[in-house]
Amino acid sequence: MLKIITAAETFDLTTLARVRRDLKIAGGPDDVFLGDAIREESARIARWCRRVLARETVEQTEYLERPAETLLLERYPNIEITSVIEDGTILTSTDYEVDDDKGRLYRLAGDSRTRWAATRIVVTYAAGYALPAGVPSDVESACVRL
Repeated sequence: MLKIITAAETFDLTTLARVRRDLKIAGGPDDVFLGDAIREESARIARWCRRVLARETVEQTEYLERPAETLLLERYPNIEITSVIEDGTILTSTDYEVDDDKGRLYRLAGDSRTRWAATRIVVTYAAGYALPAGVPSDVESACVRL
């Protein structure tokens, strides 16, 4: 279960200024159309990627029925963990590690990985790109071209 704590201010993958620059057009009556196109194509790219690309802070709750090697975080990359609570106990940052590229959260026991217990785990974290400035350039270029 995922709860949005802090929603993104925008989901646009580029700016009107970038579209105008790349398409070599001046501002004017087309700005409303172009703004709508940016929003639509940004949404299309996010759907195609099957991800929310904008940075948001979320609370993800997992109810594990059996021990698990990893927890799959629904949002990634650029993950910043705020807290991890396992069966009511707040874990420290030395109790887990995150694979930012794949959105996997591992439980640690000392210097090695162990399994998450079969229990309720609540992870609060921020993930995604600060849009539009933080989006990878190839993704922004794709949005402009679309």
